[in-house]
Amino acid sequence: MKSISIKKSIMNNKYMEEINMDKFEIKVEGEKEFAVFTNGDKKLIHNDDKYGKFIYVDNKLNTDDEEPFNRFFTGRIKDAVETIRNGDGDCIQANKMLVKTVHVIHFLDREIGEKLHQKSIEGWKDSNFGWIITCGNKTSFGGYHPLADGYVLCFPFDFDNKTKPLVFTEREEAVKYIEKMISTAKEYVAEYVSKVKSIKDIKDREELCIDMINRMENDFGKSTMLELFALDMVDDNMMLKNNYELDKYGYKIEQYCIV
Repeated sequence: MKSISIKKSIMNNKYMEEINMDKFEIKVEGEKEFAVFTNGDKKLIHNDDKYGKFIYVDNKLNTDDEEPFNRFFTGRIKDAVETIRNGDGDCIQANKMLVKTVHVIHFLDREIGEKLHQKSIEGWKDSNFGWIITCGNKTSFGGYHPLADGYVLCFPFDFDNKTKPLVFTEREEAVKYIEKMISTAKEYVAEYVSKVKSIKDIKDREELCIDMINRMENDFGKSTMLELFALDMVDDNMMLKNNYELDKYGYKIEQYCIV
């Protein structure tokens, strides 16, 4: 275990090494071009029809996630803006195909890059950031959506803005909130499980499960993530999954632009 930890530390130190974004050599491999930096880091060169060649920048500010997920900017909008402010990127590229992705990009043509960089700095100068919780089905193409007060979700088609994301000042506040939410779901499921342990008829178990959901809806309202988390803790035989495991639904703690 010690050797693995040492190896991981060495890899992380190499990854976190400062890169001079303007000092690289272009290497051609087949039909692809790469920018090779002085520390040995190699980036695939992409092309934008309007602005020309660019590379994707790694996130060096994420200390919450493990390698390699700490390199990404999806769900880390503050890190993306700070990376640009620090001079390592020119602008943000956001895509919403099947899954939402966020990238920071650096243009090889520095005249173009500097112009876009200044526009980005100006555009984000008054922005403030916080943290939100997003939840959803792990396999859904719709992705995760922000959690609002009352354990409901904010959907893109909610044009009336009836629900707004719960925004936390610190990441730790969001972590405590979702942990309490899951703990509450476990309390309802634990009470349900204590009643069905000796019941063999699955229909009788279903009736007790419906009773649990009715009590949750009476306490918290209908169509909540709390309800979905509780149901996800029960298997197809209406019995408890291993250690209250969540298979279908999940959550993420993400950065959020308030203004």
